[in-house]
Amino acid sequence: TKASSLPARKRSSRPAMARESRLSVFTLRQRSSSFCGHITTTSTPNIEFVRELGADEVVDYTCVNAEDVVHDVDMVYDCVGGDVMERSWQTLKKGGTLISAVGFPSEETARQHEVRAARVMLPHDLSAILRQVTELIEAGKLQPHIRKVFALEEAAQAHALCETHHGRGRIVLHIGE
Repeated sequence: TKASSLPARKRSSRPAMARESRLSVFTLRQRSSSFCGHITTTSTPNIEFVRELGADEVVDYTCVNAEDVVHDVDMVYDCVGGDVMERSWQTLKKGGTLISAVGFPSEETARQHEVRAARVMLPHDLSAILRQVTELIEAGKLQPHIRKVFALEEAAQAHALCETHHGRGRIVLHIGE
């Protein structure tokens, strides 16, 4: 069944929302304990998957616009950008934060909504972070969901799959042994 709106139960007092199903599996599993809940948007085929990952509430964006049913969240983590990011402003409570992984949120729009805006940038210590993630995966504490592994010679097919902007899991380009 399609989740056309949020469950009838009372929402947590400090939820965070991730826009669209391209949110990182790691983001959902390792979400900050400072938030009381996690709302995510996804398409119908991925509803149970994101619930299994730990989403407290799920909005099926093929049935309803999240901004029509989600209000007063502390943070939006946008993984889509464009129109989706622009519609996300209205879901935030005053003082909330919109963080975009793919776009450049407008400081002027943030001021108009009395919220903050930020963009995810690559950290200077990315290699150290990736080593930590690798250690967590190897220790079984973090389990990535792999959609498909491509050989280096299949880079064009991997890129084409990535450009569909749909699907679940990471696309891996295997470089060598």
